[in-house]
Amino acid sequence: VVAPPLNQHPMLSSAFRTLAPGRWLNDEALMYYLAILHDRDSSRAASSPSHAPGWILHFRFLSKLMNPSEGPESVRRWLRRIPGGALSRSSLLFPLNMNNAHWSLAVAFPQRRVIRYFDSLGNSGERVLAALHSLLQSEADDHRPWELIQGGLRMSPQQSNGNDCGVHVLLAAELLLLNYEVRYAEADIQAMRLSAAADILLQNAPPVVNFLTPQSPPIPGSQCSLSNAEASPDALPLDWSAPAIGDPPA
Repeated sequence: VVAPPLNQHPMLSSAFRTLAPGRWLNDEALMYYLAILHDRDSSRAASSPSHAPGWILHFRFLSKLMNPSEGPESVRRWLRRIPGGALSRSSLLFPLNMNNAHWSLAVAFPQRRVIRYFDSLGNSGERVLAALHSLLQSEADDHRPWELIQGGLRMSPQQSNGNDCGVHVLLAAELLLLNYEVRYAEADIQAMRLSAAADILLQNAPPVVNFLTPQSPPIPGSQCSLSNAEASPDALPLDWSAPAIGDPPA
């Protein structure tokens, strides 16, 4: 064991080694680092009344939702266990493991009625967005329309290899929680690997934004409307954060 368990997510040496350059990030490493982000963000929320809380769902949530033999009823109780209700949160983060071969991230902003898909291989996430929309709309007590913003080559930073997708998910999640645009250079992925490893070992490493390259300085999130028309090739304006890890039910 490299580090003590966080929110029931252990960190074994085999998982820790997947943070090394050129390795595909496994689910233990990804969920452990998301738990660190949760703890850090919860501390910010506790110390600042203006910090609106969100929630991170376990990666199995979308896998079950998208599985025809399970579907919405298999995960509805996960949403209903969120304190205050899922739709009261400023954001809901859904990491997705696709066939143990690729990581992506869907993010819902219930109060703004927006769902967005981040994919470092440029996939649109159309089916994921549709499934989340149907589920979240059924949980809402009104009929306000939702805006679904697909992924794509110009919608979020892209990877140039077959192993960095999970690190892209971690970096996007950390930037979102710090209220920064999802904007970074490919070189920042290696900084993210090192930053995550340091965080796991030390539990108090500086945030990754301290290590981003000069070509991609962190930019505070804005109040801009989220829309396909306004999205830039390498930036996503946002202004929300604060998840908490949602463990899968037994």
